[in-house]
Amino acid sequence: MRVCIDARFYGLQHAGLGRYTLNLIRELSEVDHENDYVLLVTHETATQLDLPSNFEKFEVDIPHYSIKEQVLLPGIIKNLQVDLVHFPNYNIPILNLGTPFVVTIFDLIKHKYPQGSAKSGSRLKFMIKNIAYRIDMFWAVHKSKAIITAAQAVKNDLKNYYSINEEKVKVIPLSIDPEILSHNVADETTVLDKYALTKPYILYVGNVYEYKNVRHILQALPDIPKEVSFIHIGSRDIFANQFNELIKEYKVEDRVKSLGYVNDAEMGIVYKNALAFVSASKEEGFGVPPLEAMAVGCPVLVSDIPVHREICGEGAMYFRLDDASDLSDKVTRMYNDEALRKEMAEKGQMQVKKYDWRLMANDTLSLYQDVINHGK
Repeated sequence: MRVCIDARFYGLQHAGLGRYTLNLIRELSEVDHENDYVLLVTHETATQLDLPSNFEKFEVDIPHYSIKEQVLLPGIIKNLQVDLVHFPNYNIPILNLGTPFVVTIFDLIKHKYPQGSAKSGSRLKFMIKNIAYRIDMFWAVHKSKAIITAAQAVKNDLKNYYSINEEKVKVIPLSIDPEILSHNVADETTVLDKYALTKPYILYVGNVYEYKNVRHILQALPDIPKEVSFIHIGSRDIFANQFNELIKEYKVEDRVKSLGYVNDAEMGIVYKNALAFVSASKEEGFGVPPLEAMAVGCPVLVSDIPVHREICGEGAMYFRLDDASDLSDKVTRMYNDEALRKEMAEKGQMQVKKYDWRLMANDTLSLYQDVINHGK
């Protein structure tokens, strides 16, 4: 079996998608020494990868979501003479791709919130991007031999939006990176001092797109004991200005701090020292940050949406979506009840054991083999 993986998104600079691609390749290189792999990589990625002899790196100077991607990539893949291609994202060449492929689709959030992650720019530019997204997604769903999702909730969305056989969609959950756990007690004071963090604080990790519903946390904050601050870790995007305006609207300027990027080892310390991790999101494709929090013993509070119930299970406490009083009550309970914090931390650490990158890689490998065998 000879498989091509589009690894142009490889690396932590590409956030969740890059982390997924990195771990998929890393784990496949550990578990599969029989089949051959060709990785489509950028020059930068090629210099980072040290892989076994059955993994070949093929450099391509083709940006994502580009005309080059549509025009040149099919010919490159054809010349590689592979049995199967795996695209870890929905952006695939829609013309002249004769090689069978599988695709990973993390969510359909843009279907539900088409402007939820839109960057600044003209309305026309946004419309063109949205149309391109719809075409790419339609093609990825209907022309792929199989679809991978990280959660049953996303599989359900695919069935609702597209007329596809549910057997075509395979749910293969993600996991957390071990670097989150790679810290010691001696580092904790250094990291807390570096970011000027004073306990107690609640923590949210992620962007501030509108569907992430960070407004809900800010709205609840005035009714949470004043000793508790709110720490946000995530990229600064076009919605950062709106986030800052909301901070002013709810008059919590002195209780909110945004840290920007924090590396994995330091993140583990920030999670561990938090009163609780909080996510008020309206939609998620999976939700790695709650699992990262669980792994280091941080209690987790999340909005009561299907994907949170599926992934977090009994390892989290839930609050009603868009009910600020319910959220403030739950945080206050956590603040006042040490036994509850300990109980939720223990439940979280049990829950996160269900997720493993090695299992993800083995399940993905089995899917490759099934697709190729079915095509013979």
